[in-house]
Amino acid sequence: MKDVRISEILILIPRTPDGGCANYYTSLRNYYNKNIIYFARGKNNWPYSVSIMSEIIRLSSDYINYMKVLRKRDIALVQVNTFLGGYGVLRDLLFLLLAKLFHKKTIWFFRGWDPKYSNNEMKSPNVLIKIGLLLADSCITLSQKEKNILHCWGFVKPIFLETTTYNTLNLSSWSENSIIMKYNNINCYNILFMGRIDRSKGIFELIYSFKLLLKEYNNINLIIAGRGQDEEEMRLLIENEKINNIVITGFVQGEEKSKLLKKSHIFVLPSYSEGMPNSVLEAFAYGLPIVTTKVGGLIDIFKEPENEVNYTIGSTSGSTGEPLIYRKSNNSKVIEMALVLQFEKNMGIEIGDSKLLIWGGIEMNPYKKTKRYIKNYIYNYDYYINYNINNDNISKLVDKLYKKHYAYYRSYPSTMALVANEITNRKEEFHNRPNAISVSVETLMKSDRDIIEKVFGKTLYDQYGCGEVNSVAFECSEHQGLHHAFEHSIIEVLDDNNNDSKSGRLIITNLDNYAMPLIRYENGDIITLAEQKCPCGRESILISEIQGRIFDKIVGINGKIVHGGFFDDLILKSSARINKWQIVQSDIDCLRLYYISSNDISMDSKNYIENHIKKQLGLNTKVIFEKKDYLMPEVNGKYKFVKSLLY
Repeated sequence: MKDVRISEILILIPRTPDGGCANYYTSLRNYYNKNIIYFARGKNNWPYSVSIMSEIIRLSSDYINYMKVLRKRDIALVQVNTFLGGYGVLRDLLFLLLAKLFHKKTIWFFRGWDPKYSNNEMKSPNVLIKIGLLLADSCITLSQKEKNILHCWGFVKPIFLETTTYNTLNLSSWSENSIIMKYNNINCYNILFMGRIDRSKGIFELIYSFKLLLKEYNNINLIIAGRGQDEEEMRLLIENEKINNIVITGFVQGEEKSKLLKKSHIFVLPSYSEGMPNSVLEAFAYGLPIVTTKVGGLIDIFKEPENEVNYTIGSTSGSTGEPLIYRKSNNSKVIEMALVLQFEKNMGIEIGDSKLLIWGGIEMNPYKKTKRYIKNYIYNYDYYINYNINNDNISKLVDKLYKKHYAYYRSYPSTMALVANEITNRKEEFHNRPNAISVSVETLMKSDRDIIEKVFGKTLYDQYGCGEVNSVAFECSEHQGLHHAFEHSIIEVLDDNNNDSKSGRLIITNLDNYAMPLIRYENGDIITLAEQKCPCGRESILISEIQGRIFDKIVGINGKIVHGGFFDDLILKSSARINKWQIVQSDIDCLRLYYISSNDISMDSKNYIENHIKKQLGLNTKVIFEKKDYLMPEVNGKYKFVKSLLY
């Protein structure tokens, strides 16, 4: 009898035994027929780096062996498993290309996605991904959202929505009664993180959160199981922050993993991007409650509550350091907008009145540009990007203001001051005064108010808010201060001893953001409350002055006190290419400038900074420059970028 030769399926798997993809295919091996074969490729010493030459040699060897398999065996289909983003796409693109050169059918299985693609449906794929999609005969993905993104990218070939699995061999001795007994006898709660030690997994956010939990609870442990490229930095963070009750096990598998899951009480995976993580399924199997993020295939397996809160994700500007990521519920945004519309109505501005907005940053996304254009047309706005406004092009804007009348200007104080200065310098009468001008984002300085009101009259209204809690306070027509919007938030003012005060640190509690309630949140601003009630008759809290961000005062050996804004301006003018910085006064005659930068500061920039500091604080002042990998935030999650250790 003649043998019937069965075509084979070739699946490319990681060479390293670590990670969800490797575990997935290890678990499935016993269920496959003999005509399904594995081809291991990639690093065998992940996550440790090797020389570029070693990597080239290893990769070349993989491609050569792969072509030998394609030539010698009867392969009908090749499945390539890829993380969609970074180096893996380029590496696996060549595997797809070689398969097509050998006339093989191909499936591209996306085991994970870069957040810039998975969290942004309008983000276009790069050229390597586009080529890969052309080469693939079909795709497999792990979530409905990612399947939809592939459709948006124009992929019309079959897309299969799959899930993943885990090894059940160690579950035989674990039962529902075992779970009940564990939770009935808890002296100390074990919080388990199990995954790759990588920033994308949210491991640093988890450690900071655990540090805060330890202030309230002493009967908790954080167990971190895994390894990865950011492991050393993670250990350094734990050591520098002196965080107790953290156990790092390293990579675990088999019985060791089973024991870890059995003794844990909560599983946490705060990842920014996932495919369908095996670790979550394993935690489910062992009866652990799961705390995780709404990403990848996790969106499809968790049932949404009936009272789900819809929200958007935003971040603070980072003016005091690292931006704070926050979630804002849609109803909170509606209330904030309603308060702005009420503010505009109090200024005599109605919906549909012509408005000039000088606002925001550069929008590179064509979708957002189109959306902005349509919105501006409907609401009768003219929009200028504020970050493009400077002394060179302010003249063009003022030319337009001389030609066209707007009922309402909305801008930053410093920008409106530039406009007012330009009009003043022209010494040409300005007839197109708006009915009202509102300013926000920056602190309205008295000098800016004076020049704006000199040109435009008593049309200027200040507004205060922050990204986390917008629409906090608004100025009325009496111009005696800003009225707190009590419908939306509660505000407190505390002094340095945390006592109630008329002037001090602003503490905000948001009343309507159900997605991420901010309770007694310190946003880094300081304010002063008015002594008298406003003549307008409103009974709400009146803010007489917003003094802006909290900076420690720096006192020099010459007795001179320097405000933090001096250093901000100094570093900007020095041309030092610094991503983030912090001034720390460690002694009366010593300042340390900590900075994060891809390059060292040039000697010219260092000399410029040092000479100006000495001029302000005393010639004997020492300035020490220290390059850092990261800068520690304050308890409120922001950086105090001018800090004194003397008080």
